[in-house]
Amino acid sequence: MHPFEKNIHDADEFWSGAGKVHNTLRHVGAILDCEGIAYAVMGRAAQMAHGFEQYNLNTDVFVVTCEGLEKMQRRLPARGFIKLSERRFRDTTTDLEFKVVVAGEPAASDSCPVRFPDPTHTSIMRSGYRVIDLAHFVELKLASGLREDRLRDLADVLQLIQEAALPHDLINEIHPCVRDQYDRFWTLAQKHDPMFD
Repeated sequence: MHPFEKNIHDADEFWSGAGKVHNTLRHVGAILDCEGIAYAVMGRAAQMAHGFEQYNLNTDVFVVTCEGLEKMQRRLPARGFIKLSERRFRDTTTDLEFKVVVAGEPAASDSCPVRFPDPTHTSIMRSGYRVIDLAHFVELKLASGLREDRLRDLADVLQLIQEAALPHDLINEIHPCVRDQYDRFWTLAQKHDPMFD
């Protein structure tokens, strides 16, 4: 199969809720649920679950507690995963990698008070695995976008507001330090491009 055709095929599977990415997330999620490890997927798959369908073949990031990470390090290698580092694993079934971040760690610089939340209370089930809830997803993206090398996260929030028609009052559910940013991007999202109107 030609590489372009393969990319189209993989993208079609992704958007239909099948394919490597979703299969990996369901596989890992089922194991973590079985082991009693609270988790939430954060990244492109979570963004899609909240209404903005952007294709990306990279597997996502799992947010877990310190205890959850320790259990993953002990138990995933026995369940068909290769431990690449302390926080990176490969699913041998799909050959995709995923990363792990720990609840309580800063989402951006130490000066920003936004932290990755405990997935026990901030995850919702979508497409057969748990993703981080909408308010925390937006909050983390905005906080991450404060870093110069993560401007893509700010663009993601703008597009998510546009594609999923996020309400302005979501601002009340996110951390005060990123509310001004949300207000700015929400206002920008309401404008129309006269070239295409």
